[in-house]
Amino acid sequence: MRAVAPLFRDNEGHMRRTIRLSYYDLTMHGLSETAAAWVDALERLTMRNDLALRTLLPLSAVVSSFKLLSKIERFCACCYRDDEVAGRPKYNRLLWSIDCVEACPIHNVLLQTVPYARDRKQYKFWVPGLSRLDGANLAKYAARDADEEQAQSARLVADMLDDIYQYPDAFAHGCSPDKFVRHAVSTLFGGQPMRLANHLGIARSDVCGWCSEKMKPSLPRMVLLAYCCGCCVSDVLLGNRVMLRKVYRTSDADPLNCRSDKPSETLLEELEFVFRSGSAQNLHQAAQLLGVTERYLHKLAPDIAASLVQEGMQKRRSAKDQRAEARFHDFWQSFQDLRSQGSYPVREKVAARMRRLTGTRLNFYEAARFHARACRQAETTPHSGTAQRGDAD
Repeated sequence: MRAVAPLFRDNEGHMRRTIRLSYYDLTMHGLSETAAAWVDALERLTMRNDLALRTLLPLSAVVSSFKLLSKIERFCACCYRDDEVAGRPKYNRLLWSIDCVEACPIHNVLLQTVPYARDRKQYKFWVPGLSRLDGANLAKYAARDADEEQAQSARLVADMLDDIYQYPDAFAHGCSPDKFVRHAVSTLFGGQPMRLANHLGIARSDVCGWCSEKMKPSLPRMVLLAYCCGCCVSDVLLGNRVMLRKVYRTSDADPLNCRSDKPSETLLEELEFVFRSGSAQNLHQAAQLLGVTERYLHKLAPDIAASLVQEGMQKRRSAKDQRAEARFHDFWQSFQDLRSQGSYPVREKVAARMRRLTGTRLNFYEAARFHARACRQAETTPHSGTAQRGDAD
């Protein structure tokens, strides 16, 4: 990013400040001036003219930026695993940056949040497919199945992107969702906007606003319209008078309400079974399985809740140690490679080689600790310039 910064026409100091935001990588793909600046700079560097198609900029004349871009980085572990199997570098799909997309349309699993920090200075890893904080391989994360509505909605958004990118002339003059809404109201709901609003589960004023052209629906609302009317998002955008059918949303009732009438004795028996069987690795998972809150479990069974909390802490600590050991293994491999090449393995060289090969960046103290440990294993003496703080394994 520093290499491209001089090409920005905007204030470079402002760029350095905004680049620290945890969601900056996502704004590079959106409709903002930041995305346009990146496209302009990279096109001048690469002598290409199609990089805007790698962003959401072609949507600027079609959909509102309201609720368009997600502010958290998300990923599909199955897609990352496909990248590994195919032997290609992991990359982030553009679809993951759209806020209303909750699932992967290919694997029918829910998108997961990349571990993040508010300040990008805390980030150690920048390669797609690795956790920004600890370098964990995101392809190994377990994925949860998405329901039919979540998967189909993701497919609708993906098809919309394909239509806009492949047939830009059809969308060059903006969109007319008001025509589609009036068509849906008259075709499926007897000309009554209230019935459409009830079918969608939204306020009647929103539907009336769309019909009167006073307001345009956001992308999440257009996806909802397309799903519940059995058509494509492109039909909603262009106001096409296509054949429609009613599609009812899947039940998304709050599980807490479903469990509210279950006796405490029954919930306690279920909690004891979950605890004995090891179905939950921490209190949060137990609460999800039973459909209650963690606070309620603390009141219901304080001893079991405390044990689940302790078990979760131990598992997180163990996983953290395993990730640290994996990083040291990569460091040790780079250390040995430099020695075999006849070069003295000073800390800076080893850390730089490791980052080049694995994409993992170590902070100063962890690199110093790993270097001291590697020197002990190799029975050599640490370089005089290497910091010795925190040498303990």
